[in-house]
Amino acid sequence: MTTGKVRIISTIPGFRRGGISHPADRTYPAGHFTEEQLETFRADPVLKVLDCDQPGAAGESDDTAALKEKLAEALAARDASVTKLHADAAAYSERMKEAKAEISELDEKFQLALNDAAEKASALESANAEIAALKKAAAEKKTGGK
Repeated sequence: MTTGKVRIISTIPGFRRGGISHPADRTYPAGHFTEEQLETFRADPVLKVLDCDQPGAAGESDDTAALKEKLAEALAARDASVTKLHADAAAYSERMKEAKAEISELDEKFQLALNDAAEKASALESANAEIAALKKAAAEKKTGGK
């Protein structure tokens, strides 16, 4: 028999029993429910009825404490993941700076090589023109200037 406040924990928040929608966890004042209603609630596996006069009834249930511990572990794991992601992002950012510097250096070398190739191509064209002129002169000399 319950004489004081009653705490009802529902494993399915919003679960209806005895004409009441039970939230996840609620404490009711003494006399709020009849003993018959409380017995109906106690018989239901979805509801846990605690007499607040019992030790620990007004505080956290074992389920709540376990859930809080799991939540704390999950938050710690999340924080560790976020920290690692930040470190990875910083490392990738640094690698990107290095890669951009390498690309810039390679681009500069490419431009120098391209300019060198253009100069050599121009010199080759001049040499080819000179060879063509010499061939023409040699052919004219051979034919007697005709």
